[in-house]
Amino acid sequence: MHISEALGALVILKAFAADCSALTGIEAVADGVPVFRPPRAHNAQRTELMLGGRLRGDAHRDCRH
Repeated sequence: MHISEALGALVILKAFAADCSALTGIEAVADGVPVFRPPRAHNAQRTELMLGGRLRGDAHRDCRH
């Protein structure tokens, strides 16, 4: 295992320890699909992509500090 892989694993473990995984909202979107306007699947996928982008941006910002 390289040092970068070990650091990546530590970052993921730290995120779970800090309950950062709850910030993704994946479960909320999955449970709320019936409430989306048609086309429901497309709108839910779009929402998931936006949340993923936000999570990626937050993780990138946190790793820089």
